[in-house]
Amino acid sequence: NQMNNTPGKVLEADIKAMLIEHLLQKGAVSSGSVLINEFTIDNFSRRVDLVTVGKDCLHAYEIKSEADSLYRLESQVEMYLKFFDKVIVVAASKHIAGVLQKVAEEITVMEVTDRGLKLSRRGRTRKTQSVCSLLKLMKVTDLKKLSTRLGLAVKSHTRAELARAMLC
Repeated sequence: NQMNNTPGKVLEADIKAMLIEHLLQKGAVSSGSVLINEFTIDNFSRRVDLVTVGKDCLHAYEIKSEADSLYRLESQVEMYLKFFDKVIVVAASKHIAGVLQKVAEEITVMEVTDRGLKLSRRGRTRKTQSVCSLLKLMKVTDLKKLSTRLGLAVKSHTRAELARAMLC
């Protein structure tokens, strides 16, 4: 992913950087949070652009730049809702009307503007029953990093012990 040099065209990497900066400024992520870039779910058939993991929340961010299509958006967010407490679509202005039309009311929608990100629809947070399912998808090395970041006491670094420490 390289930064965009074409005037007027904002690419996914630019939007992701803008999103992370926005989350930091708003206090939505902190030193205790974990950010995961390109996180795979659903037997590795889907990739979430950005995931934030906090002590009690899992958020999925789907980015739609001007270069993207909305063709798979509905199926993407439906899958994300099975695993995440909140799903947020961050989209270029040209996609906002289509995104609002295609995704359920519980999905938060943010528009990429010249001045940063603007909330188009608030959406809802709900506790999923699938946090443990999501953890099963993670590699043991990533589970170790996550448990350390969350400050969990772990006796050993086996998958079973890491899952137990995360209340699964």
